Amino acid sequence: MSSTPGVTIVIASKLPDSPEALPASAENKKNPAVPPTSGNLAGASSPGWPPRPGIFPDLLTPTEAAQYLRLDELGTHTPETAIRTLNYWRDRKQLNATKYARHVWYRKSELDRFLSVKTES
Repeated sequence: MSSTPGVTIVIASKLPDSPEALPASAENKKNPAVPPTSGNLAGASSPGWPPRPGIFPDLLTPTEAAQYLRLDELGTHTPETAIRTLNYWRDRKQLNATKYARHVWYRKSELDRFLSVKTES
């Protein structure tokens, strides 16, 4: 391997433990595919759940909708029971779904409306 005069190559074997330890010139962006969580939530390691999207699309599958509502973090739901919970809210006309191409979808704006109705004042 040839070396260029005036250029120093540094190879780090381990990244710093905290973002504050990174130099100011380094990019300190967090991984968008892994959302921040507070504490040790059961949903983070619950079997059966797919990885959480970093950014949720405007039209979500029932599993993504359950994750958007954070049902996967409760530790009491599997994807199947979370979908049953969504169907329970749909049957009681509390949550509206969109049926398209023989599938059920949830609009993110509808999930936000649902949450605002459920929010205590």
